[in-house]
Amino acid sequence: MIRSGKNRKPRFPDLKLYELKIFLDYNFKGHYVIENVIPYYKPVIEPTIKIGRHLFWTNFDITPFEIKQPKNFIMLGTVKGSEELKKWLGINYEGNIYYNGNHDPCQVLRNCVHPDLGEHIHNCFKIIK
Repeated sequence: MIRSGKNRKPRFPDLKLYELKIFLDYNFKGHYVIENVIPYYKPVIEPTIKIGRHLFWTNFDITPFEIKQPKNFIMLGTVKGSEELKKWLGINYEGNIYYNGNHDPCQVLRNCVHPDLGEHIHNCFKIIK
């Protein structure tokens, strides 16, 4: 996440993720996984595992996993780049998704968990069942 920039004002980080983790640790009897893209600050609660651009907090083991990213993945910021990321993720929709005044057509796509990584996490969960 960019703290500030040409089209963005600095803002406080959203710490609801940590509220959720603490709540689940003390009140939920099942298994859970929480994901977040690596923030610009050091995580307040150390993640269970880091895979690619993602941090995961779980109460079960996730084994390491490698997912190949497109060349210059983090630098993609054009409409053409968003088409490349859609293909990589195996999704198809017209246009681009923007949020919170963001002007980068690739930001939402770069933050997506790749389906193969999601399947890997699901398979790690199935091992404990």
